[in-house]
Amino acid sequence: MKDIRRSFEDVVFSKLLFFGIYSNVLHKIYVVSMKKINATFLAYIMCLVISILTAFLLVVLKDFFSITRVLMLLLYIVVVSLPYILRLFRLKFPTYINILYMIFITLATLGGSVYSLYDIWQPYDLILHFISGVLLAAFAVYIMERNNLKNMTWLTRILFILGFAALMGVLWEIWEYSTDMLFDLNSQRYAAVDGVLYSGQHALRDTMHDLIADVSGAVIFTFFHFLLKLKQKNKT
Repeated sequence: MKDIRRSFEDVVFSKLLFFGIYSNVLHKIYVVSMKKINATFLAYIMCLVISILTAFLLVVLKDFFSITRVLMLLLYIVVVSLPYILRLFRLKFPTYINILYMIFITLATLGGSVYSLYDIWQPYDLILHFISGVLLAAFAVYIMERNNLKNMTWLTRILFILGFAALMGVLWEIWEYSTDMLFDLNSQRYAAVDGVLYSGQHALRDTMHDLIADVSGAVIFTFFHFLLKLKQKNKT
């Protein structure tokens, strides 16, 4: 009986030792691979996987299929690949900008246009404008760092970041207004679903909410960016 118990304990101990060594090896492989694999590439692979799953749904679900959704999916694949396309022209952006860009493009093109979340959930558009404000503010910081604008005062940097994000938001609203006028669309939500035109502040509500969300995202990013800079400065 003692021999059986001892042999059982030996087997259990050997298996635990094996799994311990195995998990340790896996952990080391994971650490090494994460150092070698770029985070941008991992995000890009995830975007491609999502696009493949979307294409599968377009094929399987007859009610989900439409030419517009197929075209938007193809456009998404091209646009989300832009960070790698630009590298062909020696334009390389920081990892955090690439990941923010891919998140925004995925939510805007796939979530908004392919899965129709703009129509299903009304606040979805505001969330995207908020994220776009964060992305634009991050890009403004990249412009300053790339051009080595270290002599700028803190106030000038803040105004540049917020001004850049606000300007891009205004240009986007001009684009929406132009497409509404040229193609009889309702991107700026100036009319109800039945075509009745809004009046007064109600007609401006969508545009103003979008601009406020853009600036809010830029303000939040700017606050945490300079807070991090202050902490780094105090450490040194």
